[in-house]
Amino acid sequence: MKKSNLKYKIKIAFAICVLFILIVLGVMYFYVNNTAKESTKTDTAIDVLNRIENIVAKIQMAESDKRKFLLTNNPIIKRSYDESIEKIDDELDAMVKLSSKNTTKKEDVEALKNQFDAKKNYANNLMKTNAIAKINPALLQMQEDTNRTLLENTYVIIKKIKQAERAYLQVSNEARAYYTKRLSRLYFALAFLFFVSLLTAYFLIKKDIQNADKINKQLLYNTTLLGNISDAIVTTDANYNITNWNKYAESLYGYKEEEVVGKNVKDFITLSDKDKETFFSIAKDRKIWKGEMLHYHKNGDPIHVLVSTSAITNGKNEFIGAIGVLHNITDKINLQDELKLLTQKLQIE
Repeated sequence: MKKSNLKYKIKIAFAICVLFILIVLGVMYFYVNNTAKESTKTDTAIDVLNRIENIVAKIQMAESDKRKFLLTNNPIIKRSYDESIEKIDDELDAMVKLSSKNTTKKEDVEALKNQFDAKKNYANNLMKTNAIAKINPALLQMQEDTNRTLLENTYVIIKKIKQAERAYLQVSNEARAYYTKRLSRLYFALAFLFFVSLLTAYFLIKKDIQNADKINKQLLYNTTLLGNISDAIVTTDANYNITNWNKYAESLYGYKEEEVVGKNVKDFITLSDKDKETFFSIAKDRKIWKGEMLHYHKNGDPIHVLVSTSAITNGKNEFIGAIGVLHNITDKINLQDELKLLTQKLQIE
């Protein structure tokens, strides 16, 4: 009963352990997934900030080229200006794609693109108008004021986007640090659980080995004990196949142990019909029986034996074999017969 309870407790403990591991793995997956998402958001935010810096640098370069072109009408400077504008457009297009991932507000990016397009179109018209004619200082000043206003509005939007992205980057980094910290704890918990499981398995296996060794030693002791008992000892399994046949059984019946082990006891112990019914009903009824029987040696000689036999059952009271202790009383029976015969003769005389 105790062994059964122990097995039940081990099964419950194992089930709880597996459930705990599954829960830990599920939470770990959640944290890993969120950490990956935050890492992606962080990378995207950094990408946006880098593109903003590139846009600012190119705007400054384009403004410088625009002023030079208005004064010199140099086509090489105009080409440099166009290249800067083209690169700014590319960066803005990339930012529009990034905004679809919710790393920055889409309306801010679109507002920046629209503001820059207005600034770019005004500058292009300005350069076309003044490309041939000599620039009027008063008109130039007015145009510069308008251009400056457009440029300042562009920088306002850029500053807003940068602030939003830096705040978003900070939040994302904090979230990633949070998930990473939780993950490290879960890794430790999982490693600890794994260590405890290994330790438990080690002690259980060690205990099983010790128990098996103890059982083997007990079996060896029992075998030695059975072999040294001065009576014949015969044991069988549930099908009455011989499992043990000591040396006194060899002497009593004339069969060696290797001849009989694994074979049916009926083939080596010859019984009368009455004795067969008595012997084999014992196992069926789980009885203990003791009495005299007539057996026969391998050479056919009759053997009178005092038999003590009982069924062997397991923890569930199921029949798993039988054991018999057989004491040779042939000499005693013969002496009794001789005494009886002698008494009869004396009575006749």
